Amino acid sequence: KPLMHFPHVQFLATEMDVLLQAMDHALRCTALDREASPLWDRDAMVEVWRTKHFVTTNAVLVVEKAMSTIGGGGYFRKSPLERLYRSVRAGEFHPLSWPDLAAYAGKLAFDIDPHVEPRYW
Repeated sequence: KPLMHFPHVQFLATEMDVLLQAMDHALRCTALDREASPLWDRDAMVEVWRTKHFVTTNAVLVVEKAMSTIGGGGYFRKSPLERLYRSVRAGEFHPLSWPDLAAYAGKLAFDIDPHVEPRYW
């Protein structure tokens, strides 16, 4: 039988769908917020970075679930999933990476100037 008939594959597909829908909503919400208030202050930047982190982290989870569903064939260059896997993993390293965002946003949450030492970026 094709993979789609196996319960564990159906569960993984549901998990991926839920994550994709949450990512879509987060992106749309952030885009609407930025459209409604085009001022790019620190709070706006942190909102965009948080959304980027949320979407990137969950995109990695979705692709990892897809890879575990497909198996070893997903790692071959001929597989479109292999390119998606590399692309979403690269998103984790684009600005800002999670440690940098956490330090920056954490300081802002406590009303500390983010450029005051110790800085981690």
